[in-house]
Amino acid sequence: MIAGIGKHLTGESALVTEALAVKEGLKLARNKGLLSNVVFEMDSELVYKSVVSADNRADWRLSPVLADIRSLADHFSGVKFKCVKRKANMAADWVATRSRMGMCFADLSQNQPSSLVHILCKDGLPAPHSDFV
Repeated sequence: MIAGIGKHLTGESALVTEALAVKEGLKLARNKGLLSNVVFEMDSELVYKSVVSADNRADWRLSPVLADIRSLADHFSGVKFKCVKRKANMAADWVATRSRMGMCFADLSQNQPSSLVHILCKDGLPAPHSDFV
């Protein structure tokens, strides 16, 4: 994880909220000037398939967010989306859970709580990644 932020996102469903998180990740990377060789990991297979699909047959509720994601992705050279198992994405889950409990995370690239550092170290080790293609 190069950069991260804990932010309260509200979508009409868990699926839309997962897609909004991808959009926020793209915006964060763009704002930090990380414009090449960027990998975005997500653990929602449906959101992943919708993002990488060329046929635009995604759930209609995702359409506006997917349009934003694709537009933002055009700012990057060398952007890749990966679907990983939740077990390999524990840092994101930790931040999401703590954000829902009211913890504020202004900039995770500068300051990480010690309990998150342990998870980040573990996430950096070989884990059960998988691309759903």
